[in-house]
Parts: sequence; C-alpha cells; structure tokens
Amino acid sequence: MENGILIMKDRGRGTFAEKLSWPERPSSFPTPRSPFSILHSPFRTAFSLVELLVVVGIIALLISILVPSLSGVRTSAKSVATKSQITGLSTALDAYKQESGLGGSYPPSKSDDNPSVTPPSDKIKDPFSTSLTDLNHTTGASLLVYALNGADGLGTPGFPDLSNDGQPGSNNKWSDDTSRKDTSPYGAYAIGASGSPQEGNPLLPRYGPYANSDPLIKSIKSIKELLDNQVYQAPIPAWNDPDYKHKVFTDSFKFPILYYRARSGARALVPPTGGTIPGIYDPSDNLAITGKTLQNGGVDPSSPGLYRPGGGQTNGHWLGYVVGNDTSRPPFPNLDDTPYANSFERLVWDKTVTARPTPVNKDTFLLISAGPDGRYGTADDIANFERR
Repeated sequence: MENGILIMKDRGRGTFAEKLSWPERPSSFPTPRSPFSILHSPFRTAFSLVELLVVVGIIALLISILVPSLSGVRTSAKSVATKSQITGLSTALDAYKQESGLGGSYPPSKSDDNPSVTPPSDKIKDPFSTSLTDLNHTTGASLLVYALNGADGLGTPGFPDLSNDGQPGSNNKWSDDTSRKDTSPYGAYAIGASGSPQEGNPLLPRYGPYANSDPLIKSIKSIKELLDNQVYQAPIPAWNDPDYKHKVFTDSFKFPILYYRARSGARALVPPTGGTIPGIYDPSDNLAITGKTLQNGGVDPSSPGLYRPGGGQTNGHWLGYVVGNDTSRPPFPNLDDTPYANSFERLVWDKTVTARPTPVNKDTFLLISAGPDGRYGTADDIANFERR
C-alpha cells in the first residue's frame, strides 16, 4: 500500500496483498457528526425561550382554528339528532291517531277545562295524585308525553271522559278525569292498590307506548329537572311546585319540544281578540313555557313563561309574541304588515296559500324545538315544517 493504494507483489510462491495503513487524518479535518448530535451537545441542554414561544404560538393558533370547528360540528350533530326526534314523534302521533280506542284523532294540546274563558284554562287533574282537588297547569308539550307514553310511562289511557261517560253535564270534560283516583269511577291513571289482584297495574286500558325508541324515552324530563339543571329559569308565580312534575320530550339541546294541534273546522290562523272565532292554532297551548312576548322582544310580566339563565326576562320567545298581546288583532290580518314581524302568526304562516292567512300543517300538528339558542321563534328553530 502506497499512499493508500493496494499494491500486489509477487514473492515467488504466490501473490499476497499487502495492506498498508492509511495516513493519519490531519488534526484540522472536521469529525463527521450525526445531524441529531446537536441535541446531545454539552452546550445545548434545552429549548431557548424564543423557540418555546414559537411552539406555544403555533399550538394556540391551531386551537383557535379547531375549537370553533369542533363546536360547529357538535351543534350540527345535535340538530340532526333533534330532527330525528321530531320525525319519530310525528310517526308516533300518526300511530296514536290510527288507534280507534283513542278516538281516531290527534291528541289535544290544551286542557278542555273552562273552554269558555279567554284564554281557556290550561289545568288538568294531577295524573300523579289520587286526589281530585289537585289541579296543575299543563302545556301542549306535556300532553304530548301523556298522549304517546302516558304520564307514568305505562302506556297512554288517552283523554277519556270518565265521570260522565260522554253525557252532557257540567263535568263533561276529560280534564276532570286525569287523576290516579283508584276507586270507582276511576281516574284515567288509576293503579291497582297494594294487596289487590291488580296491584301496581293500570285499572283502565292503556295503549302504546308509541314513542318507545331509546332516544325518545331518555329525552323525557320533568320541568323540575330542567329548572334544577339550569336549562331554564321560571319566575314565580308562573309555575308552582305541583306543576314541576309535568314531563316533556326534550331535544338534543335539552329544551322542551312544543306540540300544537290544529283545530278542525277553524278558519282563522289564531283566535282573534275576543275569541269569537276559533283559531286553527292557539299560541296559548304552550303559554307556560313560551310566555307572552311584546313587540319589542321584551317579556310581558303578566305571563313570563320560562327563560334562559343569564338572559333575564328581556329576551322573550318570539313564538310567544302574538299580535294582540299588546294590541287588538283582526281574524284575517295582513301578515306582511310590520306589527306581525316575528309574531307566532308570521312564523307558522303558509305563504303558498293566498286566499287568507293559513298556517302550515293546517290539518295536523306542529312540533317545534327551540334549537341551539333556546329561544322559540328564532331562525335556528327545528320543526316538522319548513320555515318560509
């Protein structure tokens, strides 16, 4: 080997390779190092402050981009789930109507107690009590649960007139017969007494439950649960303790799903001032939830309903605004007029009908969720009809 070259030499008996050593590397020649060796350098034990600030800034930027997107995805998923709930409830209502034992019509969305007063009473006998003196405020949202699954979840007895069995008389009302009275004549929710042959079982025929899917069953909450969980607040005396027991179907945002039944034979969209003509839909069906809202969006203190925590009573539910809360209304108004903006009438108006103001679903029912913002009557409501 000369100067690093392998030299083959003949020494008589054969050939051998003589390998000479490489010359020593000059001391000035740089020693090769791994590109990652800087991490192990004795002079570099941590990131600098600038590098840390850059990393933190990048992470903060990514979070600011991703969090709103994830929140939007969650809201969209809940909206889809709520639409599915409303579809399921619509199917259940159709099944209720098809049951001849329940009268062959959609269930009521208001009590028939004292229908001659304006607005009609919204009270029924307490379905959780055997006493006939307990009268509770109720809503279309609550009557929807009682119609499809029953107040106690054991199936619905419907809304039969039991005390007079349909005969004319002062007590010819189903709202008198919704108690658990377990002596004859029984209340609609009568349950066999302890020690009796029918102990713990309904004493009168039940049907359904019709809303029997797991998501719908789990969505049933009492008004008290909504208040305890701060979903809504209720000013006194709008609600009182017995009323808190009433149950409602809640949407994926934890708000009640409202139910309004169309009145057969009615011509006006809503009852005009004075109640001389019945309305196809009556906004007072869910008055204890929506309250009365004034034209400026404020809440009528005489009937405040339920409201979102933190919002106070300044942001009412537009579904609770009916022209006539603060001024009179004719039976067939021009809903394009300014006073009707944001009103119940405008919200449910079917603009494809030009003869006179007519609501959507004029022969069936309305199901309305408050949507993400928790205010009924705003643009993000979810319903069984298309907002126009």
